[in-house]
Amino acid sequence: MSTKSESYLVEENMNTVYDLIRAEMDKTLFKKKYNLSGDIAENGGIDLSPKLVFAYFQPNLGPVAKINLSATNICTDGKRCRLDLKRINGLTYKIHVGFVIGLCSLIIIIAGFYAIMGSGEFDLKILALPLFGLFYFLMIEGVADITTSNTKQRVLKILTDKKVKYKKQ
Repeated sequence: MSTKSESYLVEENMNTVYDLIRAEMDKTLFKKKYNLSGDIAENGGIDLSPKLVFAYFQPNLGPVAKINLSATNICTDGKRCRLDLKRINGLTYKIHVGFVIGLCSLIIIIAGFYAIMGSGEFDLKILALPLFGLFYFLMIEGVADITTSNTKQRVLKILTDKKVKYKKQ
């Protein structure tokens, strides 16, 4: 799994970084080069997600995972800023993880009831059922990690293409 937060030291003003990202977000669907969309976050910064996604889940209540981009000037002259890219799990992710927890809990309760009320023999095969929930969770987490890392790479590619120097902190 990828890390949830990354920081970069950017050799540019924070307003310039925001303007570069907003310029990509404001383009129409077929003119987008980096496939980014987003909106202003409640806690500051910009929440970014891909406009066209690889995997589509039902119920779809937004992206599985988003990147919160926030930039802060670290010098008084405004020539450098710190860029924070933080993963935020979307509502779709939370619903699917809740489903996995509920599914595994239900299967374990049924297995316990079967063991207590059964014929006296406990079949170990029934304990393999929670593995379906674990597999589903790993699939959702994998899609969220891929989405997150691709979005981070797109943000860094925007900076690279505009010849903005940055390094990871």
